[in-house]
This record gives sequence, structure tokens and C-alpha cells, in this order.
Amino acid sequence: TEGYLRASYGSFERRSVEAALGGALGETVTARVAGTGDFGGGPTTNRFDGSRNGDRDFTAGRVLLEWDGGGDLTAL
Repeated sequence: TEGYLRASYGSFERRSVEAALGGALGETVTARVAGTGDFGGGPTTNRFDGSRNGDRDFTAGRVLLEWDGGGDLTAL
């Protein structure tokens, strides 16, 4: 099993995080789960509605499964 976690905090309350974890689920199956997010960071405020211009609100993730059927047969 292996994985990592990265997180940061910057100017204008900008926050980001990235993480992944993977390993064997059995003798023939492995899995990996990963995700990322990026939030905040707007340097100016809209005086009309109070929203932050340039703000980010982004998340993404994925799951991978791999099966080794032996010989030349592998399914991802």
C-alpha cells in the first residue's frame, strides 16, 4: 500500500489539497483512489454582490481497478 497527501494554504485564503492511496485488494486485484481540490484565492471583492472575483471552487476524483488474469490478460 502506498499513498500521499499534499496540502497548501496561500494568499487570499487560497487552499488546495491533493491525495492518493493505492494497493493490493487481493492476489490479482489492485486499486488506486485519488482526489484533488482547489478553493478560494479571489484577490478582489465585487462591491455589488459581495462575491470574490477569481475565487476557485474545484474538486475532482478518480478510482482505478486493475485485474490481472494471468499470462497476457490484464483489465483496467
